[in-house]
Amino acid sequence: MTGLDFRKLPVSGWALTMNLHNLKAQQDKRAIVFGGSGFIGSHVTEQLMLAGHNVCAVVRSGSDTRFLQSISARTQEIDFSCPQQITDAIASHETVFCCLANPKHHQSMDGLREIEVRLSAKILESAIAAGAKRFMLLSTVMVYGFSRPARAIDESYPPKPTYTFNRVALEREETLKAIAGKNNIELVILRPSNTIGKRDIQMAQLFGSYRQGFFPVFGRKEILFSGIDTRDIGRAMVFLAELAEASNQTYLVKGFDTSWIKLKTSLDTISGKNPKIIKLPVAVLKAFGFLCEQLLPYSSEPQLSRFSVAVMSTHTLFDTRKIADAGFAPHYSLEDALKDYLDDG
Repeated sequence: MTGLDFRKLPVSGWALTMNLHNLKAQQDKRAIVFGGSGFIGSHVTEQLMLAGHNVCAVVRSGSDTRFLQSISARTQEIDFSCPQQITDAIASHETVFCCLANPKHHQSMDGLREIEVRLSAKILESAIAAGAKRFMLLSTVMVYGFSRPARAIDESYPPKPTYTFNRVALEREETLKAIAGKNNIELVILRPSNTIGKRDIQMAQLFGSYRQGFFPVFGRKEILFSGIDTRDIGRAMVFLAELAEASNQTYLVKGFDTSWIKLKTSLDTISGKNPKIIKLPVAVLKAFGFLCEQLLPYSSEPQLSRFSVAVMSTHTLFDTRKIADAGFAPHYSLEDALKDYLDDG
């Protein structure tokens, strides 16, 4: 045998060698997350760290990084208006995770494009300039809009965006596909279903109503939807980042199928409470949502909008066999997701 046989080293020497090996493996798995301080981006950062990646979470000045600090995540603050700073931050990272999202849906088309399209495209272009190999885009099932069948749909179903947010979400995907198609970089798109988890602000109003003693249901029918624990979104992003055949592919992911009534029942079981269900007419809600949109400026987020009414009153089931056949399986159930959310206060 030539060279050094590490198995014959003293125990302390063997341990040191293994630690150095593990450190080298972690250095080789370098990932950078844009939007790492956000709701889903912070979960992606956490799951990357748990999977042994050497992660850098890029944040804006003034971002809330308390969660990232609590998990000892490495952060880097940059000026997103400076392409060179973005390129320099990406340098030496093979995989770039783009988890940017504007939490305010009540925006003009151009206002939503600022982050969703223009900034995402700028980061992709910087990733290309820095020599990154793979670009992971966190998208949304909202690209499909609400003019869709009640049955589960898969990645082949043609998107039919309804509202401004839907249209901009699809525009982002198409813009990034066009850029990646002309350059030597692998683009992977993940569309997660309705999300439940810690630090969620989109579902906060519904859970707030539950705590106050009532649970609103939009319409008389039981609306079915696919959902996912946010931790599983992070796990799916990690899985696809390491999957060779994911290159230039789009994937749907879900953790469970449920309904708003079943969600309420699960909350009752977990909390020991039983708030009253209040059924609200969809037509009236849409009219009120439209009025809220007209009265409030884009700098404000209305408590109700036509978009939010559509989310709560449309069947949104998804067929996720593509990612399942590739080997991904969710860990968390609806009950797990609700417990995690409630544990967050």
